[in-house]
Amino acid sequence: SPQGKLILITRNPVERAISHFRHLQVVNKIPPLQEMDADTFFNRDLARMLPGVGLIQSNFMHAMTFSLYLAKAQRYRSIFGERLLVIDNSQLRNDPKATVRRLFEHVGVDPIWKDSFLEIRHSNNAALRDISPATFDRLSRIMRADYEAFCATFGIDFVWPAHPEG
Repeated sequence: SPQGKLILITRNPVERAISHFRHLQVVNKIPPLQEMDADTFFNRDLARMLPGVGLIQSNFMHAMTFSLYLAKAQRYRSIFGERLLVIDNSQLRNDPKATVRRLFEHVGVDPIWKDSFLEIRHSNNAALRDISPATFDRLSRIMRADYEAFCATFGIDFVWPAHPEG
């Protein structure tokens, strides 16, 4: 639709990748991943994963590339222009009422608020504590520059967390 609007809600890419991995384990129940820990999954040789051929490789590439926002957000902006609204998940956590109001206004409907909007209905408890500091450093080297450029391009405050043990 030429009038269609898009809302892109992002979060820290390392946390998003961990959440993706946990989803593959718990919801999709992918057999080779169910017994694998996050460190093993994310410390695979990138050169061997890049073709994305095979069950582990394709899921690894999905978890990684879905967490790199800049290129896809730029594509969305080239199509949607001002009809694209980019929100970071931290905005929802830090100022939920104002952020929800922005979302409603963006799509052109009267804002409403319900306290139930604050309820967390689904959580797989993916967190940085699910990976070792070494794996966090590796994923940071892969994802941080993309996320920093994404934040600068789309007016999001860039915040990079420290590993809980670090």
